[in-house]
Amino acid sequence: MFFNYIILLTGQSNALGVGGQYDQMCIDDQPDPRIWGYVSSNNYWTVFDLRIQVGSKKPGYQCIAFHFAKKILIKNPSWKIGIIVCALSNQSITRWIHPFTCKCADEHLQKGEHSAIDTGDIFNWSLLMSDLAIGQTSNTKINLFMWHQGEADHMESLCWYYQRLAKMLKQYRKNDLFSKCQVICAQLYENKSTSKMNDVFKTELNWIFLKLIQKSTDNVHYSHFSFPTEIKIKW
Repeated sequence: MFFNYIILLTGQSNALGVGGQYDQMCIDDQPDPRIWGYVSSNNYWTVFDLRIQVGSKKPGYQCIAFHFAKKILIKNPSWKIGIIVCALSNQSITRWIHPFTCKCADEHLQKGEHSAIDTGDIFNWSLLMSDLAIGQTSNTKINLFMWHQGEADHMESLCWYYQRLAKMLKQYRKNDLFSKCQVICAQLYENKSTSKMNDVFKTELNWIFLKLIQKSTDNVHYSHFSFPTEIKIKW
């Protein structure tokens, strides 16, 4: 099996499509035989269907990478795209970061629900899932790393979060699967808590910032993923 383009989607609840459900009346939610998903529970690829579990995405939930893949196919109709979903709700970026010395003057441990101790365990999990998924194909690389996370760390300083974003990308780049992949950071739903995180994505990083139309029922999770303008990225 060969894919023209493979996406790894990781992050917290929005990366899992929490807040949005498959709509049988919505044409955008219907499967496309050119878009496939990796079923990690049984180590195989299948046509991506929002109604089934794909990676860690639960049955019926939305998926930003699925809708993004449909946009890719508009300009590349002959392509076959693979999607790997490895995310976990309500998690700090620390679970993607191997322990390191942060250079922020205001470095601290956030008190409360998230301990802000760098462990890197979800990072390790995503590498394992990606390696197993690629092993079922004739591909050798992940083409796109898609990040959708930040709500859990809104109480931390911008420096604290930026340092870990940069560290995370360096970790992925060291792995051959991700050495030349494109990187996209999806917009968090705009509210008082997350606006500063979006500022980091837009101004501090040399990543592609993916703007989203704000559709939500709780002002945190997207009820559906759609894009306000044409996506400007070279395939």
